[in-house]
Amino acid sequence: MVGLANHTCHGISNDVQVIVELREILEQLFETFPVFDDPFELHEPNFSISSEPAGAFVRGRLAFIDSQSFGVFFMTVVGMAIKLYWGEIEKHLRSTAPYIAMASDRGATADHSVLVRMPSHPVVGLAYGSSWRQPLLGFVTVNAALSEVLVITLNTVPFSTSTAYVAFELSVYISAGILALMIAAVPLVIVWGLRRRRKAVGNPPGCIAQVLALVDDELRSSFGDLKELDSTQRDRVVQSWKCRYSLVGRGHGDRNIVARCSG
Repeated sequence: MVGLANHTCHGISNDVQVIVELREILEQLFETFPVFDDPFELHEPNFSISSEPAGAFVRGRLAFIDSQSFGVFFMTVVGMAIKLYWGEIEKHLRSTAPYIAMASDRGATADHSVLVRMPSHPVVGLAYGSSWRQPLLGFVTVNAALSEVLVITLNTVPFSTSTAYVAFELSVYISAGILALMIAAVPLVIVWGLRRRRKAVGNPPGCIAQVLALVDDELRSSFGDLKELDSTQRDRVVQSWKCRYSLVGRGHGDRNIVARCSG
């Protein structure tokens, strides 16, 4: 019995000695690499003792991604700027599309020109058939809708201890995927803008007076007879005309154009 007790005490003594040696090794390690104040409190990083440029860079980077610092505000501003940019691009492409279609040599049908409806929001525009008749417009509409999601995911990129790491990682991947799609769309939008300038199509009308100025008297009179009909009945009547609508310049260098029914 005494022998068993001595053996047990000897084993405990060996374990304690191993722990003491391990602690000494850790203390020497963290003295060599002073990243943490206490080697047994690994969850509390402290870079205040480093005065080297690399340490300053690390401190600044960690301060930026900290959810309690400037990082959240900066990411919010970036997300809102991207959202406004793609919202304006989507609005401009959608409002210009009918006029570009009418500026073609053959003109455009009523469904592609005078009967095109403008959605109130890019997310709503995803359900519009006119969004998918032109691949670029559909792509830009998707990006404009995804920009709404990007504002939310960018806010969670600055890490917080109250945020689950899985949610943080998922937000980073989603943000990166959305930004990749947007970067891919930018060259297409630039090419579209250059082609529109070559076709000499001006900016779309910004008010009702400009729209009325574009329409010739005969066509304005034809649509005036439909004012008592609801939208469904009016569309059916206009479609039954089976006309194609074209934009015709009024003179040399004059960007004012007239819509005519050529069918």
